[in-house]
Amino acid sequence: NSFSQLKQELSKETYRLILLDYELIKFDLEQMRNLLSAYKKQHPQSHIIFFSKEKVRDFDCVSEVLSDVSRNDLITLLRKYLPKA
Repeated sequence: NSFSQLKQELSKETYRLILLDYELIKFDLEQMRNLLSAYKKQHPQSHIIFFSKEKVRDFDCVSEVLSDVSRNDLITLLRKYLPKA
């Protein structure tokens, strides 16, 4: 399942930016909250961003929650969190 795959990837790599669609993870919410909180504690420089139409609560590890993003907004967001290559 997607939770197992995400958990496996997060254990192998350190990511500077993690973008997640809340609709895809809301069914494993408690497990996802625990996984992302532990990851954020271990990698405080990482940023976690949710895309969601709903109000997201109780995710202290999330840097931002976005409900509607245009292409230009997404580019600005990526520039904010990722260094220039």
